[in-house]
Amino acid sequence: MFNLTLRDLQERFLNARTLKIAGTVTTVTILLVFLVNILNPKTVLSELNLAIPTFPLGSEIDLRNLEIPADLPSSANVYSIEAEEEINPAKAKEISLNFGITTNPKIFTDINGDTIYLSSQKGRNLTIRSNPWNLRHTITDFVLREVLPGNYLPNPEQAIGMASQQLTKLKLSTTGLINPQVRYLNIETENTVEVDKDSADYVEVSYRSGLEGVEIFNLFEAGNQTFLLINRREEFVTLAYFFPRVYLTINQVRIADIRDVQSVLSEVGQVIWVESDREDSPVIDITKVDRFQPTSVKLVLVETRGELLEPVYLFEGRGEVAGVPVNARVLTPARLQQE
Repeated sequence: MFNLTLRDLQERFLNARTLKIAGTVTTVTILLVFLVNILNPKTVLSELNLAIPTFPLGSEIDLRNLEIPADLPSSANVYSIEAEEEINPAKAKEISLNFGITTNPKIFTDINGDTIYLSSQKGRNLTIRSNPWNLRHTITDFVLREVLPGNYLPNPEQAIGMASQQLTKLKLSTTGLINPQVRYLNIETENTVEVDKDSADYVEVSYRSGLEGVEIFNLFEAGNQTFLLINRREEFVTLAYFFPRVYLTINQVRIADIRDVQSVLSEVGQVIWVESDREDSPVIDITKVDRFQPTSVKLVLVETRGELLEPVYLFEGRGEVAGVPVNARVLTPARLQQE
């Protein structure tokens, strides 16, 4: 038999109690971690494989001036890009007639292999081009403001209404045209200047393309948008139109909370565009945007590798490249996955 003293019994009791408490703490800790993982799963963003070259962001991100829209969606669709409808000579002729041009369009092929239809009559010129299919109509004999002192440009609401009516009159579908914007312009020799309504020679109404209210952001050419230019005689002196493409819905995906995305902006952000506003400091050899101060963000659809349209976050704001101030656009993934 073992002879146990009172001290031995006390030590055994204390050791057993310590082990029991330690085991209980460990069990509670594991349970809490398990519950946290269930209630707050780790945010995992999908990969973003853009069809254009991009540049990385530096670690200096300033979010103090970022305005976050209150209506960002929690889900969006992924679409496949289907082949667009081909415009043949007969269709080009039909479109020309809608513009009041009765001559047969001339057919050309440019160095890129794109098809071009050209037609003109009495100061009206129409160009229809493939890849993607779009048209541009101009009037070359319109009257300038100097000889129309009593004519006034329409206000924004009137201009949007006039533009919509003109597209319908020309049998050009307005399906997929969203977010009409109005600008008052003076067009000078080398550039276009935005001015107030009373000083303007023209009013421009422009549209973005979209699906179910979400803008399709064009990565390849910022000018790929429909717009109409109206002079003081209410003539549509220029009309550019992009024919709607066909998209099929693949599936609906969950969208990550913007606050989770902005916390990892420097890690997942891809710079798609920069522009210096200083003529004496052109941006050369861009490898990284060192600093970025986004001022706006919105959910858009962009074309990714594999001919898909996917939802992404578009951040716009000011940045810096090698000490040169720039305007910058940055894309991040928006699709949410669960680990």
